[in-house]
Formats: sequence, structure tokens, C-alpha cells
Amino acid sequence: MGQTDTEKTKKLNVQAQVVTYLAKQISDYKVIEPVKVGKASGNCTDSQPSFSSLANAGSTTNCGRCHNSSLYKGDMDISDYSSVSSVSVSGDPETSTIYRVIIPNGQMYKYTTQALNDTIYCWIKGGLQP
Repeated sequence: MGQTDTEKTKKLNVQAQVVTYLAKQISDYKVIEPVKVGKASGNCTDSQPSFSSLANAGSTTNCGRCHNSSLYKGDMDISDYSSVSSVSVSGDPETSTIYRVIIPNGQMYKYTTQALNDTIYCWIKGGLQP
């Protein structure tokens, strides 16, 4: 049994919505030059860095281009404490998703800096202070 005109129209509308969504994602993509960085040094000068220290280290500049309240790529808003802490294990950077994606061989590592890696490591190690 064939599709009715209404069913065909609905299907075409859904396909058009998908194409529009993908086109927006592509147009929002910004090229960021890769930076060579290593794992965090582990030298935390601030024993309890706060969440705002991530922004001071460049998280909003680097990560915030794609991971913000408007784009929300990867279900992540780097400026939102709840969003970032939900992918972090307090006191354990090595098992925290946010840290694993920025270290060498991590999916986002080419978009970060050594200072940001160190700050995220220390923030997690220090207990995810708000």
C-alpha cells in the first residue's frame, strides 16, 4: 500500500528539517588552529581552584566557541558549572571525561592549551569547587 500525499509531505518536512539542522551545524563550525600540548603537569599551585578559574585559563575562549549555551555541541556548555561537573569525577581527573578529551590523543586536545589542561586537572583534583 502506497503512502498518502499527507504522509509524503510529512516525510519531506522531516527531511527538510534534518537538512536545515545539518546546514546550520556546518555554518556554525569555526576552524581553530591546533596547538601542541601535553598532559597536565600535576603541579597545582591553588589547592582549591574554583570553576571561574577555568574561564580565566581560557575555557570560554577555546572550548566556548562550540560548547556554549547557544551551540551546546556534545551536550556541553563550558560556561555552566552543572554541565562541566557532570562529566567530571571529583578528585579524579584521569577518569573524568572532561579531562580525558583534552589530553593528548583526546578528541578535543588540539583545541586546548597547556594552561587550560593544568587548570582543569587541578580543578578536578581540588574537588570541583563552584
